[in-house]
Amino acid sequence: MEYIKRAVEDIALHSDKTFKSLLITGARQTGKTEMIRKLFPDKKYVLIDDPFVEDQANNNPNLFMMLNQPPVVYDEVQRVPGLFRYIKIACDGTDDKGLFCLSGSQPLELMEKASESLSGRIGIIELSPLSQREIDGDAFNAPFLPTMEYVQERNKTAKAPNNLWERIHRGGYPALQDSEIDWGVFFSGYVKTYLERDVRKLSAVQDLNDFRRFMVAVAARTGQRVNYSNIADEIGKDQTTVKSWMSILEASGIV
Repeated sequence: MEYIKRAVEDIALHSDKTFKSLLITGARQTGKTEMIRKLFPDKKYVLIDDPFVEDQANNNPNLFMMLNQPPVVYDEVQRVPGLFRYIKIACDGTDDKGLFCLSGSQPLELMEKASESLSGRIGIIELSPLSQREIDGDAFNAPFLPTMEYVQERNKTAKAPNNLWERIHRGGYPALQDSEIDWGVFFSGYVKTYLERDVRKLSAVQDLNDFRRFMVAVAARTGQRVNYSNIADEIGKDQTTVKSWMSILEASGIV
């Protein structure tokens, strides 16, 4: 499938030139890795999701850093939180910019580690799923203003989708812009992977079936005010549990 240009690309390139490190975060499957490889083809790419690489980074970070020196991309860096300390040391040892490009799919956890260890040394960008403008290839990127002038300028390139319901069902994940991919199968696999990996890691959820029912209840209320009591009644849990589970959706970039 043809690469879809992202609206934050210019910001990412500028941040790489002005900060020693760049963190690109967001939910799984939003296109972080693809964008990074497109923008920084000359940086060495290291996937920490690889069990061998993860083990080396956790158990011998000095050797890992020596073997993977900047300019370098560390993908799924949330898997080795102890590495941020060594990245800080490397950043403090030089005035060069664009040393590290970090990416991962647990936004709140990653930003917490980055702010603790790399404050003043890192630019942070959160990559959301594709916007309608990005899907349509619309280059209009002026920030929204509630003025007639903005509306008139926006209307010059804005266009309605051919099939609104198809657009809603497929959503904004880059992989689903390929019409050959069944969106139902994609989301079924996405939820299964999300439950088994991120939810297990972020919280001691005992019954994943209950958590799946919770996600369905939350998704059904998209666009409404959050009503913890109403959701709790529907899934048979207390409000404290619902609030805790909602924070998991936030921490993993789903909400």
